[in-house]
Amino acid sequence: MRALRPSGTPLVTYAIIALCVVLYMAQWISGGAVDNALVLDPQLVGAEPWRLVTSAFLHSRGLIVHILLNMYALFIFGPVLESFLGRARFLALYLIGAIGGSVGMVLVYALAIATNGASIELSGGLLQPAASLGASGAIFALMGALFVLRKAIGVRTGQLLIVIAINLALPFFVPGIAWEAHVGGLITGAAVGAVLLRTRRPDQLRQRAVGLAAIAIALIVILIACVAISPALYGLI
Repeated sequence: MRALRPSGTPLVTYAIIALCVVLYMAQWISGGAVDNALVLDPQLVGAEPWRLVTSAFLHSRGLIVHILLNMYALFIFGPVLESFLGRARFLALYLIGAIGGSVGMVLVYALAIATNGASIELSGGLLQPAASLGASGAIFALMGALFVLRKAIGVRTGQLLIVIAINLALPFFVPGIAWEAHVGGLITGAAVGAVLLRTRRPDQLRQRAVGLAAIAIALIVILIACVAISPALYGLI
C-alpha cells in the first residue's frame, strides 16, 4: 500500500497564513466593516451561510495574541499534514474543519433556542451563544486529523494528546474562547482524517471524494435542520 505522497513546499499553509494576516489588516483599516460582514453570528447564518467559512480567516482586533497563537499553531501543524496529504486534501481538511467548528457554535445557539435559554442558566453561562471569529476550529481539525494519522505520519501520541488537552482546557480558565468551535473542529478533523487514512491509495479517489462529501453534507444537514426549526432566529423571515 502506497503512503500519501508529499507535496513539497506547504504553499496552502503559507497562503492561509498570508490571507489571515491580510484580512487582519483589513479588519483594522475597515474599522469593523470586515468583521460585520464575515464574522460568524449564529443569528445570521441562515441568510448568510458563508460566515461559517469566512469567520475562520478573521481574528480579534482587540487581542493580537489571538492571531499570533493561531498562526503559530498553523505554522507548526500545517506543513506536517500538507506535506503528507498533498495540497488539495489538506485544503479540504482545513475548510471542512472550519465548517465543523462553526457548526459547533451554531449547535450551542440551537440548544439555547430549544431550551428557551435554560441551557445557558444550567451551564453557568458555559453554553452561552455568541458571535465568533478565528482559525481555532480549523486548527483543531488539523489536530484531530493528525491524531488519526499519527502512526502513518510518525507523530508521538503522548505529545499530541498533551497539546490537544491543554487547548481544550484553556476555555475553562480563559474567558472568551470559543470552545464549541474547538470541539466541533476536533471531531470533524478526526472524521476527515479517518476518511483520508482509509482511502490513501491512488485508486481510491472516488471513495475519498464520497467520504469527504458525506462529512460536508452531514454538517450542512445539521445546519439546515437547526435553521428549519426557527428560521426567523437565523436571519430568515
